[in-house]
Amino acid sequence: MKVEPDSIEGLVTGIKNLDRIDRSFCRAVVEQKYSLEALANRAINWFEEIFTRKK
Repeated sequence: MKVEPDSIEGLVTGIKNLDRIDRSFCRAVVEQKYSLEALANRAINWFEEIFTRKK
């Protein structure tokens, strides 16, 4: 279940359904998006985009 940002109703629904979440899937998503390696790759991509822009 995905909860949209700033959605109180979505958050309440999510909390009510906590027993149904797949914890290993949640962990995999967080590791994929927010691991040190993922954040470093994102920063490298940002810098490459900035430095290769035409002025």
